[in-house]
Amino acid sequence: MPPHAPALNRAYLRELYGDDPELVAIMFEAFLEETLPQWNNLADLLRARDFARLGALTHQIKPTFSMVGLTDLHAPLQELERLARYEPDPVRIEAIHTELDAQVRQVGPLVEAELQRLRQPT
Repeated sequence: MPPHAPALNRAYLRELYGDDPELVAIMFEAFLEETLPQWNNLADLLRARDFARLGALTHQIKPTFSMVGLTDLHAPLQELERLARYEPDPVRIEAIHTELDAQVRQVGPLVEAELQRLRQPT
């Protein structure tokens, strides 16, 4: 069964940024330009079995998912980081990464569409 499509937690975004669409847009841009390319590096680290760097990079990018309202991805990202850092079991790490990767691939278009909506004149 394919993983559920990630959704933006709009209530969480309002809690973080209030009614400041420009600040939200800045965070979305940074996510698209920085976090998603960094996410793609995780697959290379997994193939190389470089679990220390995989855990460190996951730790680095994990907060940015929540900062753009993708709060449902926080727990699996945290588990990926924990396993990579403290219990480097390649089978479990690969399984979590595969499931997360399918969800993260859906995130780019979702965030991009929301960014375009925010930029439309009201």
